Amino acid sequence: MKKSDDFVEYRDYDFDMSYGLPIALIRNALKSGKHALAIINLGRIKVAQSRCPEAISILVDVPIPILRSRLTERGVHSEAQLKERLENAASVDKYRDAYDRILLNVGEPAKAIAELDSIIEEYS
Repeated sequence: MKKSDDFVEYRDYDFDMSYGLPIALIRNALKSGKHALAIINLGRIKVAQSRCPEAISILVDVPIPILRSRLTERGVHSEAQLKERLENAASVDKYRDAYDRILLNVGEPAKAIAELDSIIEEYS
C-alpha cells in the first residue's frame, strides 16, 4: 500500500514499527467540509506538504528532558525504542522552519490542547 501513493506519508522505524497516514482519510474529511488533524512523522513534513499543499502544519515540540521523562513514565518502550525516539526528537531543529506554527508542549496537556484549538480556530 505505501508504494502506491495511498499515504500522505509513511515511515518504517528501526524498532519494527511502521506508521503511515492514508490519504483517503484526509481527502474524505476535507470533501465533507470537515477539518482533518494528523500526526506526521518528524522529517516527513515536506512529503506531507507536497501531497496536501492546503494543509497548515503545526510542530508540537517538547524539550528532550521532558520527552524522556514522559516516555520513561509510560513504561512501554524498550531501551532501544526509547533511544531511537529521543534521537529522532533531537533532530527537530532541522525541520522547524518547515512548519507554519510551533506549539511548545511543556506543561499540562490541557494547556497544549487549548493552544492547539486556538491555532486551528485562527485558520478556520
